Amino acid sequence: MNQYNETLEKYLDIICKQIKSKCMHKKIRKELLDHLNDQIDAYIDRGITKEQALQMAMKEMGNPTEIGNQLNKTHKPLISYSTIIIILMFIAVSGIIQYLFSYSLFAIDMGLSNSPLINFIKYAVTGILFFLAVYFFDYTWLKKHPITCYMTFIILITIMNITSYEIMGGHYQLIYPFLLFVPVYASVVYSLRNTKLIGIIVSIIAFIPAIIIASIVHFDYSYIIVSFSCLAILVCAIIRGYFNCNKIVKISTIIITSIIFLIVIINLFTKALTLTKEIEEIDGKGYETYFIKESIVNAKPFGEIQIDYDSRLQLIDYIIPDWRTNHTLIYINSKYGYVPAVTIIILMFILGFKLTKLHKKQNNDFGILLSLGCVSVINLQIIISILNNLGLNVCRISTLPIISYGTGNFVINMILLGLALSIYRRCNIIDDKLYNDGSYIYYKNGKLVFNIKYYD
Repeated sequence: MNQYNETLEKYLDIICKQIKSKCMHKKIRKELLDHLNDQIDAYIDRGITKEQALQMAMKEMGNPTEIGNQLNKTHKPLISYSTIIIILMFIAVSGIIQYLFSYSLFAIDMGLSNSPLINFIKYAVTGILFFLAVYFFDYTWLKKHPITCYMTFIILITIMNITSYEIMGGHYQLIYPFLLFVPVYASVVYSLRNTKLIGIIVSIIAFIPAIIIASIVHFDYSYIIVSFSCLAILVCAIIRGYFNCNKIVKISTIIITSIIFLIVIINLFTKALTLTKEIEEIDGKGYETYFIKESIVNAKPFGEIQIDYDSRLQLIDYIIPDWRTNHTLIYINSKYGYVPAVTIIILMFILGFKLTKLHKKQNNDFGILLSLGCVSVINLQIIISILNNLGLNVCRISTLPIISYGTGNFVINMILLGLALSIYRRCNIIDDKLYNDGSYIYYKNGKLVFNIKYYD
């Protein structure tokens, strides 16, 4: 290596040495080298020697240590402390709820005292470990191995189906693992970019196994969440031009999606009418609807209420024994008052809002699709659970993420939350079309400009 190249490489090495995100080194070196060469060529055209031109170009660009530090401040992991605090709050709330259930009258009579709390401690530790593992996981691995991820998921879910047994008419154990199909599907859709209409068709075909799995699981809860989340991913990819489709395809996608959402909204509105019906008119679903309505109507700001049923007042402990899974909010509303229940609802909406806000801050193509999938799954769980606790029976199973009892619910949602925060953590250090012109370092008005976008 001659003196000229050695000086140039040493200059770039000093810059990159300051940047901890090694995945950005290659792109940064190339951009800086291109601009240095352009400036060197300009000086040579003015009759200056190559070695002198190099020194002048480097001097004009600036101190390499300062440039590296500036780039390092930009391309460093981002941490959403507020979102992490909210998640920790939910873990604490979940522990409190399982403690309350351990000492509820129903649990004591059934001989379940202490067991829900002990089980929670076990799966909470597992969930937190999974969260940390996924949080520090480089999610771009999914982008590099979409087929491997897709086939592995199908094989594992098939094995789980064969080895599991039926509960309540379906494979209950598969409900939450099935939700992980969404991030896997996002990697498949992204891998089909620039393939036009064929990519859309293949993306639709790739969803067929999910329909088969849903029919095996036999619980509409996971099917609704997975279907809507995958639909959102596909629509987002089409509208943002990932497939390079024409306007007709984009408009058709918007129209078809709007029709689907309209049908669902009408269906939910129809179910909402059950709140106004008498128990005899609801054909089996009236039991839950009646007590939910009574709980809401008679609730106090704080304190327990008794519900009139079968000509006598009864405590909520015996009326809704499955409260720790499907009716957590309505139990808290009846047992401790609507203020604690509404507080949990507000916190849930805050979590959903924070995740949505983090998703909007994504600036790389794959991160957008992947975070959209994670956020959709979490938010849909929140919405369905709240609707169910208001008496709108959207599906049989409708647990609050993290809070409701169960290993699958807690662990899978911690994985999704960890993945969502991992995507945000790397949103400004992943080289994936960060800017439309493909460059964030350029000369303007004789000055070197770093087109850097900071995030809060």
